[in-house]
Amino acid sequence: MAPLTRSRYTPAELHQAIQDVISGQSGRFVSGKSKIPYLTLMRKVRETKAGTLVPPQRRGPPPILPRDCESDLVAWITAMQQDGHPVDRHMILIKGNQLVRQLDPLGSVSGGWYKRFMQRHTQLTSRSAQVISHARNSVNDAAVQVLFDSVESIIAEHGIITSEFLELILYS
Repeated sequence: MAPLTRSRYTPAELHQAIQDVISGQSGRFVSGKSKIPYLTLMRKVRETKAGTLVPPQRRGPPPILPRDCESDLVAWITAMQQDGHPVDRHMILIKGNQLVRQLDPLGSVSGGWYKRFMQRHTQLTSRSAQVISHARNSVNDAAVQVLFDSVESIIAEHGIITSEFLELILYS
């Protein structure tokens, strides 16, 4: 027999089902209608009546960096990107480790932390450098001077007026 899969329901659906049972509807009927397991529903109803129902929390250990440190790191990343220096994964890990070591000298962040950090802060995106050709990458002052001199010699050689040359460039 195949294992049973966990049914998915939203907190709003659970809240509505709890209210339906508290208002007098049968737990089995509400469970069948809402696809929430009967035992789960009745446990949540008991907790609600007793006042001990706790809201669902994130599973697992808390992030190694406190929220304040993470928000400072996000601000640093944003400032670097706005300044024209986008940071990559390696730089974020280095900065994260610097922050962690101020709190715990033996602590460190890893690739898994980076992945979860990026999931927690969706306003950040991974940036990758755009590949440009060798010809575009090798432009320097001397190459620009050669281009300028060659255009100047063509203008002088053919007797082109500057305004005609600009029209030729703009409208061709």
